[in-house]
Amino acid sequence: MAALTELELRQMLRERGEFDSITVPPGTLITPAARQFLQERRIKLIFGEPAGPSTSPPAGAPAPDAAQAAAAPAEAPQAAGPQGKPEEMTHLRGKLLVPKSHPRIRLRGKLDSLEAYILLAQNHAHKEGLAELDRNLGEVLDFVRKMVRAEVMDEPLPPIQLFGLDDAQLRERSHHPQKYFGVPHTPPAVSHGEMMLWLNLVRTQVRETELAAVQAFWREGELPERLDIIQALNRLSSAIWILMMQYLSGKGGTAGGGR
Repeated sequence: MAALTELELRQMLRERGEFDSITVPPGTLITPAARQFLQERRIKLIFGEPAGPSTSPPAGAPAPDAAQAAAAPAEAPQAAGPQGKPEEMTHLRGKLLVPKSHPRIRLRGKLDSLEAYILLAQNHAHKEGLAELDRNLGEVLDFVRKMVRAEVMDEPLPPIQLFGLDDAQLRERSHHPQKYFGVPHTPPAVSHGEMMLWLNLVRTQVRETELAAVQAFWREGELPERLDIIQALNRLSSAIWILMMQYLSGKGGTAGGGR
């Protein structure tokens, strides 16, 4: 089923100028953000064929005829892959094609890499017999996968909840490890052991993914489009820091660091 999103509507607006109605195929999923966009701009939504925005021509404007269409210069064909899609482009959503260098596509690549690093860290915890850390990293992985779905489907991201802690509790514990885990803020060191280094690598990947999200959703003079995803990534780095401090202290069912 095709979906119409706020991002696609904004792109249409930039490329084609103002329009007062848009026609989409029957059964198209209209995301909540897209509906709000249409309502705010009083754009009429029509279900039918063909898809795409339409505007009413000004009074007295001549209608295009076949001769005018035939005289129009032909567009240069784009190199296409086996499915008729240019190799340097990919689907952002539905039929909307964007360059693979698009900020949203770069963000998806970072999220994909983040999942891979979490899996490697979780595998190491499993091999070391660190059952609780194994489970906690599994929770982190599940949340990142929810984030991927929320970004692709243009759905709200559920509030972050990890290790039984909500957003505010994650922030509080990451800021005060001495109070909660009996250790001060401690930069990772080789002497802390390989598990600590894997956790730190995951933390750095979360931070890089957060920067990619800010780039993808930044709107000059306005709040970012997906502040929920950006804030969740910020708290996710707090969550990984908590796991690092727990590991170092030996609390939370994880073994203390050190060789």
